[in-house]
Amino acid sequence: MTRGSEMGGGGDGLQPQMAVLSRAAWYSRWRDRAGSTHMARQICEAAAAGDSDAHAVEGQALRTLAWQAKWLGRFREAEGHCLEAERRLAPDGASAALVDVYSIHCVIAYSRNDFASAREFIESAARMLDEDMPLETRLDVMASEALLMRHTGKPGDALRRINEALTLASGPEAARLAHNRARLLNQLGEKANAFDAGREAVQLARTHRNRVVFPYACEVMGQACRANGQLDAAADILREGLECAHEDGDLRAVCQIHEQQAMVALDRGDAEAALALLRDGLLISEQINYPLWRRNFLRKLAEEYERRGDAEEALAAYRSLLALLDRSTR
Repeated sequence: MTRGSEMGGGGDGLQPQMAVLSRAAWYSRWRDRAGSTHMARQICEAAAAGDSDAHAVEGQALRTLAWQAKWLGRFREAEGHCLEAERRLAPDGASAALVDVYSIHCVIAYSRNDFASAREFIESAARMLDEDMPLETRLDVMASEALLMRHTGKPGDALRRINEALTLASGPEAARLAHNRARLLNQLGEKANAFDAGREAVQLARTHRNRVVFPYACEVMGQACRANGQLDAAADILREGLECAHEDGDLRAVCQIHEQQAMVALDRGDAEAALALLRDGLLISEQINYPLWRRNFLRKLAEEYERRGDAEEALAAYRSLLALLDRSTR
């Protein structure tokens, strides 16, 4: 039996069933990464073997695959899915799925230090938004706008945008935005507020079974614990987040958690452990093509090598950092 006959035969039978599967893949994305991805892939396989009228639904499935790949730090894969989704969705005009795709494109671009492209993508997404689109699409655009502000020197504006989004959010979306808020408060040095926000983010992620956000919530909570002098608590929550990230294959979260674990190790006076974590984080950032975090590791490695009097290693790290920063300004 062919995949097409399993899904109901021709276009009229195929598309409704695929549409239901597509919605299930999208709405399970926060709780069940593997299941969401599996359903989206099923749709793409069925569309390839079925009616051309199913391409709009395939575009939505590709949007889901891009979203999942982006959160896992698989940026090349995410970009490929975005381009395929855009090719299928764009001929039908503005849609929530297409807005989601441009928002994903934005995150991929700024993760590569390509802030000009990121701005173009999110401005395109914002122009397409209309009041009939799902709230979650609007919230994702707001979050992406805020993240771009954060990475272009406007953390205060970013925090205001996230706070605005939080007034509209509930469920797993609230967990995601709460973690964004905690990250920004950490950046702004608001230690007490960051601690409270980090704790809320972890709790919301647990309550709403948001496995995607959970390791990142642990990361920002660990940073807040460290800033407040609670090194044991920081180590514990970072370890829990790392376990979740490893279980789900989320190398981006592993990378970011390693940075915070290295800082905890330095605070404890364990420079060797810190260096090992920084080197591991740097390797992961290179593996997944994540220059946004690669620069963090290079800067911290250079500083630590310099502190230890290892001039050759420090100079090499500084040179790599300068080259990376130079490329990001072109």
